[in-house]
Amino acid sequence: MDIRFYQLLSFFVFFSFQLSLSIAQKSSSVLHDGYSAKEVKAIPYPSTDSNGFSLKSSALRTEATSVNSIVTDTKCFGSSDGKISYTISGGIPPYTYNWSSGESGSIYGSCWNIIEIINPGSTTVTNYQVLITLPFYTGMNSDFSDVLFSDTNNTVSYHYWRESFQSNTTANFWVKIPSLPSGSSFLRVSYCDATASTQSDGPSTFEYFDSFDDQNISDWTHVCQDVDYPDETCTIGTTSVSGSDYAAVLHSYAHCVGTPVTGVLNNMNKTFALPAGQYWVDFSSKFLTCLRTICSDSSRTYSYLYINGTFFSAFYLEKRTTCGCAVSTWNQIRANGPITSTGIPINYDLRTEVTDCSEGELQYDNFRLRKWYFDPIVNIGAPKQLELDSLLAGDYMITVTDGSGTKVTRTITVHQPDPPIVTNNALCSKQPSVLLASGAYNSFLWYAAPSGGSALQSGATLTTDTLTRDTTFYVTGIGTNGCESSPRTPSKTTILLPSSSNQCITVYSGISPNGDGLNDTWEIKGIEGYPDNHVTIFDRWGIVIFEKKHYDNLVQNTWKGKSNKGTSNDQDLPDGTYYYEIDINGLSKPLSGYVIINREQ
Repeated sequence: MDIRFYQLLSFFVFFSFQLSLSIAQKSSSVLHDGYSAKEVKAIPYPSTDSNGFSLKSSALRTEATSVNSIVTDTKCFGSSDGKISYTISGGIPPYTYNWSSGESGSIYGSCWNIIEIINPGSTTVTNYQVLITLPFYTGMNSDFSDVLFSDTNNTVSYHYWRESFQSNTTANFWVKIPSLPSGSSFLRVSYCDATASTQSDGPSTFEYFDSFDDQNISDWTHVCQDVDYPDETCTIGTTSVSGSDYAAVLHSYAHCVGTPVTGVLNNMNKTFALPAGQYWVDFSSKFLTCLRTICSDSSRTYSYLYINGTFFSAFYLEKRTTCGCAVSTWNQIRANGPITSTGIPINYDLRTEVTDCSEGELQYDNFRLRKWYFDPIVNIGAPKQLELDSLLAGDYMITVTDGSGTKVTRTITVHQPDPPIVTNNALCSKQPSVLLASGAYNSFLWYAAPSGGSALQSGATLTTDTLTRDTTFYVTGIGTNGCESSPRTPSKTTILLPSSSNQCITVYSGISPNGDGLNDTWEIKGIEGYPDNHVTIFDRWGIVIFEKKHYDNLVQNTWKGKSNKGTSNDQDLPDGTYYYEIDINGLSKPLSGYVIINREQ
């Protein structure tokens, strides 16, 4: 290639490198068994489906322990359908809690914690890989080898891959979560097994994963370009990173001929047919470049990522001024790829180029493909919602003790509606009673007894049969959830006993039995309601001149101003004033007074 082309290419690559760095997200970490790395996020692939969600994580909470609650009051008086939904946060996990009602338990046990994953989208995604940066907890192995992920009940284990760690500090884990609905989901992280070996499993976690630890790169295609001189090299192989950890390596040497300059392009690529969706590619890379011949010059080793022929990122390492070699740290490269339909292949091309007079190599490790639709929000030690249910109304006190022994006490009140409001009636005998119920209920049920038996009627109104004695009915309210208030609320109907001033009995003070049809008989209004009665009338000398049991105002049974006693039986009595007594069963003394006969009216 001529010098002008090379200069243009160098400018383009350098510009691309600077652009990549301008959007990079860098973080120091330790990969595998102790080599350092930094993470670089590559130029995003343009896509109408991509979203700008950012990854967030939080470490241990340091604010004071708090109990946040939502109370569901009971729906009926005396019902046990109240509930307290609550979260415990702040302080230092783990927490233990004790309720005054007797319930107790622990949250974030001494060897486990809860992680909240928030899906900011509107649909559920499945088998989704989520990056979790986990802080070190007391009891963990220093290399995080005892960490396990599962559902919150610890019944379903989740596949994961440990990307990197810093001893006793933090570790990055990719966790494959079976289902992430919109909004918050929770998972559990467990640890405290000093004898455990890591269960990190890349192939089970990602859509595709190649760690190159098997030292087999035969499934990758190797391509060399611009190898123009016998001493130029362009090779592919594997190299040991640490112990049993291997990486793919592309090694090149470019001939030094002065002007015009030339270089060697060395690449490895692989094509994948993926299910419909959008994917990210992640991998680790490490540079080596050596200036061997013209020590006043410089040497560069470039790394490019192409997806389906589209440029994504470019990075280089340069050695200047003096002969020798320069070695980079490990870089985490992350780039989002195109949207694919089932069966459409996607080609990932990892390219290495060295400039003239240079020797260089690039190591690639842990190449992986994962789904990507959004970056979830990750909260470590997120409060988990707990519930205390089937509660009666009342005060409930919770005492929380955090991991430092600090105690916090809070009282939470569950309220209830008032019992049904009812009417109490007072009636004269032989009448139906209309009873009314009201209150914050959907409906009401009426009963004949304070407990047991079937309901007589539903609704806010009960109309009874004719009552002849004091009677109590009982009502309950029915809540919106079908609960029934307890105990039953009494509604009493009192049958009034007549007295001289009672509205149930009216004794008229005179009669005019002259056959004109007006006041010809003595009416005792209301006496029909008290059939167990005995009416007696006396003359001025105290002699009984009329006596009748079960007086009921019927014409044949009433007093018409005649005697029904002795020799004067059925004879008209003279006009004048007479004394009466009305004895009704149940009264402590008879009703008494005076009645006048006046036929001239």
